[in-house]
Formats: sequence, structure tokens, C-alpha cells
Amino acid sequence: MINKEQLKQIINDLSDVVEEKVSFESVFKEARKLKEEGIPLRQIGFKFNVSASTISYWLDKELRERVIKKNVENFRNKPQEEKSKIYRQRKKYLREYQHKRYTTDPEFRRKQIERSKAYQKNNYKKIVTNI
Repeated sequence: MINKEQLKQIINDLSDVVEEKVSFESVFKEARKLKEEGIPLRQIGFKFNVSASTISYWLDKELRERVIKKNVENFRNKPQEEKSKIYRQRKKYLREYQHKRYTTDPEFRRKQIERSKAYQKNNYKKIVTNI
């Protein structure tokens, strides 16, 4: 099953080809509209290049909650070494994802620079007050 971050990455990759930004929200709204029109989940999935179960996951809040609850429970039952491996994989993925976004998306870069400046400003105040 594809998660929200993977979907956003797919959308961003596709939008690079189309030369326009496509937001997850617009895809979500379009999928919901097509379902309300009675289009089968398989056809909706084909349109967005994902499975019917992914479309079902996007549109069914109760299903999402059940899946998340099940995944959390499964994660809690894993041994610590396996959890550590998962944490390392997530950290690596996020680092690569942020680097790619930073180098390709000017808006993302601008926001990151603003956050960095705010963080530096706040930490500088803490350091000066502790001296």
C-alpha cells in the first residue's frame, strides 16, 4: 500500500514532466469526485497509476484508521533491533527526500531557509542568556 508521502513524491515526479505543480489535495478531490460519480475504484486507480486498494485507503477514513491501528500494533510487537533498523531506514529516506525537494523545489527551499533562520535566532537567544 502506498502512503501519503510516497503519493506526494509520485505526484511531484509526474508534475515535473507536466511542468505544473499538482497537489495531493487536488488529486484527492478528483478521486473523491470520480467515486461519487460512480466510477469503479479500479478505473480511478488506473487514472492515478495506483491500485484500487490505494484509492479505497485514500477515500475511506475508517479503513485508514484500522490500517494505522494495525500497523502501530505490529510495530510495537517488533523486537528492538528491528525497530532500530526501521528508524534508520526512515531517517535515510527523509534525508534523501528533503535533499531532493530542497534542490528541485524553490518554494520548499525558501521555507527551509526561513525555518533555519528562525531556529538559529531562537537558539542564539538561549545561548546568550545561558552565558
